[in-house]
Amino acid sequence: MKIENFEEAFKGIIAGLDYLTIKKLEYEFRRWENGLGPKLKLSENEILTLNYIKDKAKKC
Repeated sequence: MKIENFEEAFKGIIAGLDYLTIKKLEYEFRRWENGLGPKLKLSENEILTLNYIKDKAKKC
């Protein structure tokens, strides 16, 4: 399932994050969604958040 609006779909998860972090997570999520590997260096918290978002997307 392709997610059209990342921020709308995961607004509860990304609430409180700064703009740059949200865009980094969206970029890595789109790469994952298209079958590409990771590209950016993410902090531990960003990696955990991204993995949680991926799990939520798999369940949709």
